[in-house]
Amino acid sequence: MGDLPENIRGKRSARRREVASSQRSLQYKQAEKEIIDIVRKAGEEGVVQRELWKKIGLDSRRGIKIIRRLEQQGIISRKEIIYKGRKTYILKPATMMKARIVIPGFLDDIPCMFCPELPRCESNLESALTCEVINKWIEEKKKRDDP
Repeated sequence: MGDLPENIRGKRSARRREVASSQRSLQYKQAEKEIIDIVRKAGEEGVVQRELWKKIGLDSRRGIKIIRRLEQQGIISRKEIIYKGRKTYILKPATMMKARIVIPGFLDDIPCMFCPELPRCESNLESALTCEVINKWIEEKKKRDDP
């Protein structure tokens, strides 16, 4: 690798760092999902934070960052306890995790909710305004609502 020009070595290094960062981000998201699932299943009884690390194979240094973020978002709550003679926390579902989201039924009718082209329309207002499917749906909706 020593015989490669400096700019190529720099690009390879940058790419390796980018890939490593992407992998860490994915691992972080997976760990976050596992934590949420475990806390949700534990319910009001809660789960001991120290035991959580063992269950998901995560070190406390990384795990505490996830826990703090989830706590700030109102997804979990932490309460300090003494467990097996040591200070730790019990994690329980917080308000946001308990809340049931109810989606209004009329949203099921909107064709955009199931359209494979939604990402294209989302980033381009003109696409949304000229979409034949949504315009046809709007016209049909007007006919149904206006006798």
